[in-house]
Amino acid sequence: MKKIIIFIILCVSLLTYFLYENTMYRVVSRSTDAVLSKKSLITIAENNTKVVLATDENGDTHAFLVERGTVIQRVKLPQGNVTDEQVGWQMMGKDTKIIIGAIFNPQIESLEMKGIEKVSYLNYTDKRLFYSFSTTLDVPIFITGFNKDHRIIYSNIP
Repeated sequence: MKKIIIFIILCVSLLTYFLYENTMYRVVSRSTDAVLSKKSLITIAENNTKVVLATDENGDTHAFLVERGTVIQRVKLPQGNVTDEQVGWQMMGKDTKIIIGAIFNPQIESLEMKGIEKVSYLNYTDKRLFYSFSTTLDVPIFITGFNKDHRIIYSNIP
């Protein structure tokens, strides 16, 4: 009897996961002309705010702000390299602001953003991404990057 219950729970869990991923893929792919990779789809969530990341056929990363099954906003994350840009980012959202970006300089270990308490990091495809959810945000966005010894090696503060 226990084996049957465990089997049913496993089947329901797998079915729920499959349906969610398929549904979310359909939601985000309808909002862009880019051909997105289903395997690259991940969701970042905090409270009631969801950001879905997906990579297209060119290797570009797209971030989708999704509310109640609808894409509210879509941004393409900046491409860059160490020689011309160390950190690239975009901002999305209305009530809750989401800053999401990529760190192109491999020596940058951590970031601080003025007015932001927590910056989270994510290794996604071949990029090191950072993001933060905030209901209050100081504009302009000032970002400071630190190396492993916590020395400043990047700043956009004038």
